[in-house]
Amino acid sequence: MTSNSRNAFPHNGSLVAAQVWPHSLLDEGIDAALDVLQHIAGANTICLVTANRGTPSYKAARWAPGHRERLGPRTVLGGYFSTPHPELYPPEALPPMKTPQNGLQEIDALAWLLEAAQARDLAVYAYLFDAYYYNPPEALSPAMATALSVDALGRPRLRPCYNNPRYRGFILGMIEDHVRSYEAAGLSGVYFQFEGFGASSPFQQLFYGQAVPACFCEHCAAQAAAKGWSAERARDGYLRAHELIHSANRDSQGGGDETALRPRDGYLVTLFRLLIRYPEILAWQSLWQETRGRMFREIYGVAKSLVPSQQVAFNIHHSHQMELFHRASFDYAEVREFADWIKPNVFHRVAGPRFARNVRALQRGLFRDWQAEQVRQLLYEAFGFGGPNNLDELTARGFPPEEFVYHETRRIVEAAGPGVPVCPGIDLEAPGSPSTEPDDVEASIEQAFRAGARGIVLSRFYDEWSLPTLEAVGRAVRRAVQP
Repeated sequence: MTSNSRNAFPHNGSLVAAQVWPHSLLDEGIDAALDVLQHIAGANTICLVTANRGTPSYKAARWAPGHRERLGPRTVLGGYFSTPHPELYPPEALPPMKTPQNGLQEIDALAWLLEAAQARDLAVYAYLFDAYYYNPPEALSPAMATALSVDALGRPRLRPCYNNPRYRGFILGMIEDHVRSYEAAGLSGVYFQFEGFGASSPFQQLFYGQAVPACFCEHCAAQAAAKGWSAERARDGYLRAHELIHSANRDSQGGGDETALRPRDGYLVTLFRLLIRYPEILAWQSLWQETRGRMFREIYGVAKSLVPSQQVAFNIHHSHQMELFHRASFDYAEVREFADWIKPNVFHRVAGPRFARNVRALQRGLFRDWQAEQVRQLLYEAFGFGGPNNLDELTARGFPPEEFVYHETRRIVEAAGPGVPVCPGIDLEAPGSPSTEPDDVEASIEQAFRAGARGIVLSRFYDEWSLPTLEAVGRAVRRAVQP
Protein backbone atom coordinates (compact mmCIF):
# COMPACT_ATOMS: atom_id res chain seq x y z
CA MET A 1 0.00 0.00 0.00
CA THR A 2 1.31 3.45 -0.87
CA SER A 3 1.56 6.29 1.62
CA ASN A 4 -1.56 7.90 0.14
CA SER A 5 -3.73 5.04 1.39
CA ARG A 6 -3.48 6.26 5.00
CA ASN A 7 -3.80 9.94 4.00
CA ALA A 8 -7.16 11.56 4.76
CA PHE A 9 -6.85 13.79 1.70
CA PRO A 10 -5.28 11.98 -1.27
CA HIS A 11 -5.16 13.38 -4.82
CA ASN A 12 -3.99 16.97 -4.71
CA GLY A 13 -5.07 17.46 -1.12
CA SER A 14 -8.84 17.03 -1.64
CA LEU A 15 -11.04 14.25 -0.31
CA VAL A 16 -13.81 12.90 -2.56
CA ALA A 17 -15.57 10.29 -0.44
CA ALA A 18 -18.58 8.10 -1.15
CA GLN A 19 -20.83 6.56 1.52
CA VAL A 20 -21.55 2.95 0.58
CA TRP A 21 -23.65 0.13 2.03
CA PRO A 22 -21.86 -3.24 1.85
CA HIS A 23 -24.77 -4.81 -0.02
CA SER A 24 -23.89 -2.59 -3.03
CA LEU A 25 -20.52 -4.31 -3.28
CA LEU A 26 -22.25 -7.68 -3.03
CA ASP A 27 -24.98 -6.93 -5.58
CA GLU A 28 -22.85 -5.19 -8.21
CA GLY A 29 -19.60 -6.98 -7.60
CA ILE A 30 -16.88 -5.14 -5.74
CA ASP A 31 -14.74 -4.33 -8.78
CA ALA A 32 -17.71 -3.12 -10.84
CA ALA A 33 -18.89 -0.84 -8.03
CA LEU A 34 -15.41 0.56 -7.37
CA ASP A 35 -14.88 1.18 -11.09
CA VAL A 36 -18.00 3.37 -11.16
CA LEU A 37 -17.06 5.27 -8.02
CA GLN A 38 -13.41 5.77 -8.87
CA HIS A 39 -13.42 6.26 -12.62
CA ILE A 40 -16.83 7.87 -13.23
CA ALA A 41 -17.46 9.85 -10.02
CA GLY A 42 -13.79 10.55 -9.23
CA ALA A 43 -13.97 9.20 -5.67
CA ASN A 44 -10.71 8.57 -3.86
CA THR A 45 -12.19 7.46 -0.52
CA ILE A 46 -14.88 4.96 0.51
CA CYS A 47 -16.80 5.27 3.78
CA LEU A 48 -18.25 1.79 4.20
CA VAL A 49 -21.21 1.28 6.55
CA THR A 50 -19.51 -1.16 8.89
CA ALA A 51 -21.37 -1.53 12.19
CA ASN A 52 -24.44 -0.80 14.25
CA ARG A 53 -26.89 0.44 11.63
CA GLY A 54 -29.96 -1.10 10.02
CA THR A 55 -32.83 0.47 8.10
CA PRO A 56 -36.07 -1.43 8.78
CA SER A 57 -38.23 1.35 7.29
CA TYR A 58 -36.05 1.93 4.24
CA LYS A 59 -35.83 -0.37 1.24
CA ALA A 60 -32.39 0.21 -0.21
CA ALA A 61 -32.02 0.28 -3.98
CA ARG A 62 -29.94 -2.35 -5.77
CA TRP A 63 -28.01 -2.12 -9.02
CA ALA A 64 -26.64 -4.58 -11.55
CA PRO A 65 -22.91 -4.40 -12.40
CA GLY A 66 -22.14 -1.15 -14.20
CA HIS A 67 -24.79 0.69 -12.17
CA ARG A 68 -27.15 0.82 -15.18
CA GLU A 69 -30.07 -1.41 -14.18
CA ARG A 70 -32.05 -1.40 -10.94
CA LEU A 71 -32.60 -4.89 -9.54
CA GLY A 72 -35.11 -4.03 -6.83
CA PRO A 73 -35.00 -3.25 -3.11
CA ARG A 74 -33.10 -4.80 -0.25
CA THR A 75 -33.94 -4.53 3.45
CA VAL A 76 -30.83 -3.76 5.49
CA LEU A 77 -30.88 -5.50 8.88
CA GLY A 78 -27.86 -3.93 10.56
CA GLY A 79 -25.40 -5.35 13.05
CA TYR A 80 -21.67 -5.70 12.27
CA PHE A 81 -20.69 -6.03 8.62
CA SER A 82 -17.10 -6.38 9.85
CA THR A 83 -15.92 -9.14 12.20
CA PRO A 84 -16.56 -8.27 15.87
CA HIS A 85 -13.87 -9.13 18.39
CA PRO A 86 -15.69 -9.46 21.74
CA GLU A 87 -12.44 -9.61 23.72
CA LEU A 88 -11.87 -5.90 22.90
CA TYR A 89 -15.06 -4.80 24.70
CA PRO A 90 -15.20 -4.18 28.48
CA PRO A 91 -17.02 -6.84 30.53
CA GLU A 92 -20.03 -4.63 31.22
CA ALA A 93 -20.54 -3.62 27.57
CA LEU A 94 -23.37 -4.79 25.35
CA PRO A 95 -21.98 -7.59 23.15
CA PRO A 96 -21.37 -6.77 19.46
CA MET A 97 -23.66 -8.57 17.02
CA LYS A 98 -22.67 -9.88 13.60
CA THR A 99 -25.27 -9.01 10.97
CA PRO A 100 -27.87 -11.71 10.25
CA GLN A 101 -28.06 -10.46 6.63
CA ASN A 102 -27.87 -13.24 4.03
CA GLY A 103 -24.73 -12.86 1.94
CA LEU A 104 -23.09 -10.53 4.47
CA GLN A 105 -23.30 -12.71 7.56
CA GLU A 106 -20.74 -15.08 6.06
CA ILE A 107 -18.11 -12.47 5.10
CA ASP A 108 -16.14 -9.57 6.55
CA ALA A 109 -17.22 -6.74 4.22
CA LEU A 110 -14.64 -4.28 5.60
CA ALA A 111 -11.70 -6.66 5.11
CA TRP A 112 -13.01 -7.49 1.63
CA LEU A 113 -13.11 -3.80 0.66
CA LEU A 114 -9.70 -3.05 2.19
CA GLU A 115 -8.11 -5.79 0.09
CA ALA A 116 -9.73 -4.52 -3.11
CA ALA A 117 -8.93 -0.86 -2.31
CA GLN A 118 -5.23 -1.56 -1.77
CA ALA A 119 -4.48 -2.08 -5.46
CA ARG A 120 -6.54 1.00 -6.39
CA ASP A 121 -4.93 3.37 -3.84
CA LEU A 122 -8.35 4.12 -2.36
CA ALA A 123 -8.64 5.28 1.26
CA VAL A 124 -11.21 3.36 3.35
CA TYR A 125 -13.03 4.45 6.50
CA ALA A 126 -15.17 2.32 8.80
CA TYR A 127 -18.52 4.15 8.92
CA LEU A 128 -19.88 3.57 12.45
CA PHE A 129 -23.16 4.65 14.02
CA ASP A 130 -24.73 5.49 17.35
CA ALA A 131 -27.95 3.96 16.01
CA TYR A 132 -28.59 0.58 17.57
CA TYR A 133 -32.28 1.40 17.81
CA TYR A 134 -32.62 1.24 14.01
CA ASN A 135 -31.87 -2.48 13.95
CA PRO A 136 -34.71 -5.05 13.84
CA PRO A 137 -34.91 -7.53 16.75
CA GLU A 138 -32.71 -10.17 15.11
CA ALA A 139 -29.82 -7.66 14.92
CA LEU A 140 -30.15 -6.33 18.49
CA SER A 141 -28.02 -7.30 21.46
CA PRO A 142 -29.81 -9.82 23.71
CA ALA A 143 -29.06 -7.52 26.66
CA MET A 144 -30.39 -4.36 25.00
CA ALA A 145 -33.07 -3.85 27.66
CA THR A 146 -30.35 -3.10 30.24
CA ALA A 147 -29.04 -0.07 28.31
CA LEU A 148 -32.21 1.72 27.19
CA SER A 149 -32.99 5.37 27.86
CA VAL A 150 -35.97 6.21 30.08
CA ASP A 151 -38.56 8.90 29.35
CA ALA A 152 -40.05 11.38 31.82
CA LEU A 153 -42.87 8.93 32.61
CA GLY A 154 -40.37 6.23 33.59
CA ARG A 155 -40.81 4.12 30.42
CA PRO A 156 -37.80 2.60 28.62
CA ARG A 157 -37.28 3.73 25.00
CA LEU A 158 -35.39 1.97 22.21
CA ARG A 159 -32.54 4.48 22.21
CA PRO A 160 -29.69 3.37 24.46
CA CYS A 161 -28.29 6.00 26.82
CA TYR A 162 -24.61 6.92 26.64
CA ASN A 163 -24.49 7.59 30.39
CA ASN A 164 -25.31 3.91 30.85
CA PRO A 165 -21.95 2.09 31.23
CA ARG A 166 -23.22 -0.85 29.14
CA TYR A 167 -23.79 1.35 26.09
CA ARG A 168 -20.81 3.62 26.66
CA GLY A 169 -18.60 0.53 26.88
CA PHE A 170 -20.12 -0.80 23.67
CA ILE A 171 -19.50 2.41 21.69
CA LEU A 172 -15.89 2.78 22.86
CA GLY A 173 -15.31 -0.95 22.34
CA MET A 174 -16.58 -0.59 18.78
CA ILE A 175 -14.03 2.17 18.17
CA GLU A 176 -11.18 0.13 19.68
CA ASP A 177 -12.25 -2.96 17.75
CA HIS A 178 -12.02 -1.26 14.35
CA VAL A 179 -8.88 0.83 14.77
CA ARG A 180 -6.93 -2.10 16.25
CA SER A 181 -8.32 -4.96 14.15
CA TYR A 182 -8.03 -3.29 10.74
CA GLU A 183 -5.04 -0.95 11.09
CA ALA A 184 -2.64 -3.49 9.57
CA ALA A 185 -4.98 -4.03 6.61
CA GLY A 186 -4.77 -0.33 5.75
CA LEU A 187 -7.85 1.23 7.36
CA SER A 188 -7.57 5.02 7.16
CA GLY A 189 -9.73 5.62 10.21
CA VAL A 190 -13.21 5.70 11.70
CA TYR A 191 -16.07 7.90 10.51
CA PHE A 192 -18.78 8.23 13.16
CA GLN A 193 -22.38 9.46 13.03
CA PHE A 194 -24.76 10.13 15.91
CA GLU A 195 -28.33 9.06 15.19
CA GLY A 196 -29.50 7.66 18.53
CA PHE A 197 -28.86 9.29 21.92
CA GLY A 198 -26.49 11.81 20.34
CA ALA A 199 -28.95 13.09 17.72
CA SER A 200 -32.00 14.13 19.73
CA SER A 201 -31.86 16.30 22.84
CA PRO A 202 -34.62 16.32 25.46
CA PHE A 203 -35.58 19.93 24.76
CA GLN A 204 -35.70 19.29 21.01
CA GLN A 205 -37.94 16.25 21.60
CA LEU A 206 -40.63 18.57 22.98
CA PHE A 207 -41.25 20.09 19.56
CA TYR A 208 -40.81 17.26 17.06
CA GLY A 209 -43.02 14.21 17.27
CA GLN A 210 -45.24 12.92 20.04
CA ALA A 211 -42.69 11.12 22.22
CA VAL A 212 -42.26 12.07 25.88
CA PRO A 213 -38.70 13.44 26.27
CA ALA A 214 -35.81 11.28 27.54
CA CYS A 215 -33.44 10.43 29.16
CA PHE A 216 -34.16 10.25 32.90
CA CYS A 217 -32.47 6.93 33.68
CA GLU A 218 -30.63 6.33 36.96
CA HIS A 219 -27.29 7.11 35.30
CA CYS A 220 -28.45 10.50 33.98
CA ALA A 221 -30.02 11.22 37.37
CA ALA A 222 -26.71 10.44 39.10
CA GLN A 223 -24.81 12.75 36.71
CA ALA A 224 -27.33 15.51 37.45
CA ALA A 225 -27.25 14.94 41.22
CA ALA A 226 -23.49 15.50 41.18
CA LYS A 227 -24.26 18.98 39.84
CA GLY A 228 -27.01 19.61 42.37
CA TRP A 229 -29.88 19.16 39.89
CA SER A 230 -33.09 17.34 40.78
CA ALA A 231 -34.22 14.60 38.40
CA GLU A 232 -37.75 14.73 39.85
CA ARG A 233 -38.12 18.43 39.16
CA ALA A 234 -36.67 17.97 35.68
CA ARG A 235 -39.23 15.22 34.97
CA ASP A 236 -42.07 17.36 36.28
CA GLY A 237 -40.93 20.35 34.22
CA TYR A 238 -40.62 18.33 31.03
CA LEU A 239 -44.03 16.73 31.48
CA ARG A 240 -45.63 20.15 31.96
CA ALA A 241 -43.81 21.52 28.90
CA HIS A 242 -44.79 18.43 26.90
CA GLU A 243 -48.45 18.95 27.79
CA LEU A 244 -48.24 22.64 26.84
CA ILE A 245 -46.66 21.97 23.45
CA HIS A 246 -49.03 19.15 22.62
CA SER A 247 -52.07 21.15 23.65
CA ALA A 248 -50.85 23.67 21.08
CA ASN A 249 -50.67 20.86 18.54
CA ARG A 250 -54.23 19.80 19.36
CA ASP A 251 -55.30 23.42 18.99
CA SER A 252 -53.66 23.71 15.55
CA GLN A 253 -55.27 20.46 14.40
CA GLY A 254 -58.76 21.40 15.49
CA GLY A 255 -58.76 19.09 18.51
CA GLY A 256 -60.85 21.40 20.68
CA ASP A 257 -62.14 24.91 21.24
CA GLU A 258 -59.21 27.24 20.46
CA THR A 259 -60.19 29.78 23.12
CA ALA A 260 -60.43 27.07 25.76
CA LEU A 261 -57.11 25.44 24.82
CA ARG A 262 -54.92 28.52 24.34
CA PRO A 263 -53.13 29.64 27.52
CA ARG A 264 -54.24 33.04 28.83
CA ASP A 265 -50.84 34.60 28.07
CA GLY A 266 -50.14 32.66 24.87
CA TYR A 267 -47.84 29.70 24.27
CA LEU A 268 -44.44 31.40 24.13
CA VAL A 269 -44.87 33.41 27.34
CA THR A 270 -46.29 30.36 29.13
CA LEU A 271 -43.32 28.23 28.04
CA PHE A 272 -40.87 30.88 29.24
CA ARG A 273 -42.72 30.95 32.56
CA LEU A 274 -42.17 27.19 32.83
CA LEU A 275 -38.46 27.59 32.06
CA ILE A 276 -38.15 30.15 34.85
CA ARG A 277 -40.13 28.02 37.29
CA TYR A 278 -38.24 24.85 36.32
CA PRO A 279 -34.62 25.76 35.54
CA GLU A 280 -34.01 21.99 35.53
CA ILE A 281 -35.55 21.86 32.03
CA LEU A 282 -32.59 23.67 30.50
CA ALA A 283 -30.23 22.03 33.00
CA TRP A 284 -31.26 18.65 31.55
CA GLN A 285 -30.62 19.99 28.06
CA SER A 286 -27.18 21.06 29.26
CA LEU A 287 -26.57 17.59 30.72
CA TRP A 288 -27.39 15.99 27.37
CA GLN A 289 -25.11 18.47 25.58
CA GLU A 290 -22.22 17.77 27.96
CA THR A 291 -22.75 14.02 27.56
CA ARG A 292 -22.65 14.24 23.78
CA GLY A 293 -19.55 16.43 23.95
CA ARG A 294 -17.91 13.76 26.09
CA MET A 295 -18.87 11.15 23.49
CA PHE A 296 -17.07 13.09 20.75
CA ARG A 297 -13.94 13.47 22.86
CA GLU A 298 -13.85 9.90 24.15
CA ILE A 299 -14.28 8.43 20.67
CA TYR A 300 -11.41 10.58 19.43
CA GLY A 301 -9.25 9.89 22.47
CA VAL A 302 -9.69 6.09 22.37
CA ALA A 303 -8.82 5.89 18.66
CA LYS A 304 -5.83 8.21 18.88
CA SER A 305 -4.46 6.67 22.06
CA LEU A 306 -4.50 3.14 20.65
CA VAL A 307 -3.54 3.79 17.02
CA PRO A 308 -2.36 7.41 16.56
CA SER A 309 -2.12 7.08 12.78
CA GLN A 310 -5.87 6.46 12.44
CA GLN A 311 -8.00 9.41 11.33
CA VAL A 312 -11.15 10.24 13.32
CA ALA A 313 -13.93 11.97 11.39
CA PHE A 314 -17.52 12.82 12.24
CA ASN A 315 -20.62 12.98 10.07
CA ILE A 316 -22.62 15.92 11.50
CA HIS A 317 -26.34 15.40 10.95
CA HIS A 318 -28.28 17.72 8.63
CA SER A 319 -30.42 18.99 11.51
CA HIS A 320 -27.43 20.91 12.92
CA GLN A 321 -27.62 23.24 9.94
CA MET A 322 -31.39 23.86 9.86
CA GLU A 323 -33.06 22.94 13.15
CA LEU A 324 -33.19 25.64 15.84
CA PHE A 325 -32.16 23.72 18.95
CA HIS A 326 -29.54 21.54 17.26
CA ARG A 327 -27.97 24.61 15.67
CA ALA A 328 -27.83 26.29 19.08
CA SER A 329 -26.39 23.21 20.82
CA PHE A 330 -23.46 22.59 18.46
CA ASP A 331 -20.57 25.04 18.13
CA TYR A 332 -18.38 24.09 15.17
CA ALA A 333 -15.40 25.82 16.79
CA GLU A 334 -15.26 22.90 19.25
CA VAL A 335 -14.45 20.33 16.54
CA ARG A 336 -10.80 21.37 16.87
CA GLU A 337 -10.79 19.36 20.11
CA PHE A 338 -11.97 16.01 18.74
CA ALA A 339 -11.83 15.62 14.94
CA ASP A 340 -9.28 15.21 12.18
CA TRP A 341 -11.95 16.27 9.68
CA ILE A 342 -15.72 16.69 9.63
CA LYS A 343 -18.59 16.24 7.23
CA PRO A 344 -21.43 18.71 7.85
CA ASN A 345 -24.45 17.88 5.69
CA VAL A 346 -25.37 20.78 3.40
CA PHE A 347 -28.10 18.99 1.43
CA HIS A 348 -29.59 22.05 -0.25
CA ARG A 349 -32.49 20.40 -2.09
CA VAL A 350 -33.83 18.10 0.62
CA ALA A 351 -33.20 20.93 3.10
CA GLY A 352 -36.24 22.67 1.59
CA PRO A 353 -38.93 20.18 2.65
CA ARG A 354 -37.06 19.35 5.87
CA PHE A 355 -36.74 23.02 6.88
CA ALA A 356 -40.39 23.62 6.00
CA ARG A 357 -41.39 20.63 8.14
CA ASN A 358 -39.36 22.01 11.06
CA VAL A 359 -40.95 25.45 10.67
CA ARG A 360 -44.43 23.97 10.78
CA ALA A 361 -43.58 21.86 13.83
CA LEU A 362 -42.31 24.92 15.71
CA GLN A 363 -45.32 26.96 14.63
CA ARG A 364 -47.68 24.31 15.99
CA GLY A 365 -45.96 24.50 19.38
CA LEU A 366 -43.44 27.14 20.48
CA PHE A 367 -44.60 29.76 17.95
CA ARG A 368 -48.32 28.90 17.91
CA ASP A 369 -49.12 32.61 18.36
CA TRP A 370 -47.61 33.39 14.92
CA GLN A 371 -48.28 32.29 11.33
CA ALA A 372 -46.02 29.66 9.75
CA GLU A 373 -44.66 32.12 7.15
CA GLN A 374 -43.71 34.53 9.94
CA VAL A 375 -41.79 31.73 11.64
CA ARG A 376 -40.06 30.87 8.35
CA GLN A 377 -38.94 34.47 7.94
CA LEU A 378 -37.76 34.66 11.55
CA LEU A 379 -35.57 31.56 11.11
CA TYR A 380 -34.30 32.77 7.72
CA GLU A 381 -33.08 35.94 9.42
CA ALA A 382 -31.72 34.14 12.49
CA PHE A 383 -29.78 31.61 10.37
CA GLY A 384 -28.78 33.94 7.55
CA PHE A 385 -30.65 31.86 4.98
CA GLY A 386 -31.82 33.05 1.58
CA GLY A 387 -34.31 31.09 -0.48
CA PRO A 388 -37.91 30.80 -1.62
CA ASN A 389 -40.26 33.23 0.12
CA ASN A 390 -43.01 30.77 1.01
CA LEU A 391 -43.08 27.30 2.51
CA ASP A 392 -44.85 25.60 -0.39
CA GLU A 393 -42.22 26.81 -2.87
CA LEU A 394 -39.44 25.91 -0.46
CA THR A 395 -40.84 22.38 -0.16
CA ALA A 396 -41.09 22.02 -3.93
CA ARG A 397 -37.71 23.49 -4.88
CA GLY A 398 -35.37 23.40 -1.91
CA PHE A 399 -32.64 26.01 -1.44
CA PRO A 400 -30.39 27.23 -4.28
CA PRO A 401 -26.81 25.90 -3.93
CA GLU A 402 -25.27 29.38 -4.01
CA GLU A 403 -27.26 30.17 -0.87
CA PHE A 404 -27.35 27.03 1.26
CA VAL A 405 -24.24 25.10 0.17
CA TYR A 406 -21.96 28.12 -0.09
CA HIS A 407 -23.06 30.02 3.01
CA GLU A 408 -23.31 27.02 5.34
CA THR A 409 -19.95 25.62 4.20
CA ARG A 410 -18.33 29.03 4.60
CA ARG A 411 -19.82 29.49 8.09
CA ILE A 412 -18.52 26.10 9.22
CA VAL A 413 -15.06 26.50 7.62
CA GLU A 414 -14.60 29.79 9.48
CA ALA A 415 -15.74 28.26 12.79
CA ALA A 416 -13.63 25.10 12.51
CA GLY A 417 -10.49 27.00 11.57
CA PRO A 418 -7.62 25.84 9.37
CA GLY A 419 -6.69 22.83 11.49
CA VAL A 420 -9.85 20.78 10.84
CA PRO A 421 -10.70 20.26 7.17
CA VAL A 422 -14.40 20.63 6.34
CA CYS A 423 -15.75 18.19 3.74
CA PRO A 424 -19.48 18.90 3.33
CA GLY A 425 -22.01 16.25 2.42
CA ILE A 426 -23.48 16.81 -1.05
CA ASP A 427 -27.14 15.96 -1.74
CA LEU A 428 -27.32 13.34 -4.52
CA GLU A 429 -30.94 12.20 -4.98
CA ALA A 430 -31.69 11.90 -1.25
CA PRO A 431 -35.14 10.39 -0.59
CA GLY A 432 -37.71 13.15 -0.16
CA SER A 433 -35.59 15.63 -2.11
CA PRO A 434 -36.99 17.78 -4.91
CA SER A 435 -35.63 16.67 -8.27
CA THR A 436 -31.84 16.99 -8.45
CA GLU A 437 -30.55 17.53 -11.99
CA PRO A 438 -26.92 16.95 -13.06
CA ASP A 439 -26.33 20.70 -13.47
CA ASP A 440 -27.50 21.24 -9.91
CA VAL A 441 -25.13 18.54 -8.65
CA GLU A 442 -22.21 20.22 -10.38
CA ALA A 443 -23.20 23.63 -9.00
CA SER A 444 -23.41 22.34 -5.42
CA ILE A 445 -19.91 20.80 -5.62
CA GLU A 446 -18.48 24.00 -7.11
CA GLN A 447 -20.08 26.10 -4.35
CA ALA A 448 -18.66 23.84 -1.64
CA PHE A 449 -15.09 24.21 -2.91
CA ARG A 450 -15.58 27.96 -3.52
CA ALA A 451 -16.53 28.28 0.15
CA GLY A 452 -13.25 26.70 1.28
CA ALA A 453 -14.12 23.00 1.58
CA ARG A 454 -11.12 20.65 1.62
CA GLY A 455 -13.20 17.88 0.08
CA ILE A 456 -16.74 16.54 -0.32
CA VAL A 457 -18.65 13.48 0.83
CA LEU A 458 -21.19 12.14 -1.68
CA SER A 459 -24.45 11.48 0.18
CA ARG A 460 -26.55 9.76 1.23
CA PHE A 461 -25.59 6.35 -0.20
CA TYR A 462 -24.26 4.93 -3.46
CA ASP A 463 -27.36 2.78 -4.08
CA GLU A 464 -29.49 5.96 -4.39
CA TRP A 465 -27.49 7.58 -7.19
CA SER A 466 -28.15 7.22 -10.90
CA LEU A 467 -25.36 7.08 -13.47
CA PRO A 468 -26.06 10.62 -14.86
CA THR A 469 -25.69 11.97 -11.32
CA LEU A 470 -22.37 10.17 -10.83
CA GLU A 471 -21.13 11.45 -14.20
CA ALA A 472 -22.01 15.01 -13.10
CA VAL A 473 -20.02 14.47 -9.90
CA GLY A 474 -17.03 13.34 -11.95
CA ARG A 475 -17.14 16.44 -14.15
CA ALA A 476 -17.31 18.79 -11.17
CA VAL A 477 -14.56 16.92 -9.29
CA ARG A 478 -12.20 17.07 -12.27
CA ARG A 479 -12.69 20.83 -12.53
CA ALA A 480 -12.36 21.44 -8.80
CA VAL A 481 -9.62 19.17 -7.51
CA GLN A 482 -7.68 17.46 -10.26
CA PRO A 483 -4.75 19.21 -11.93
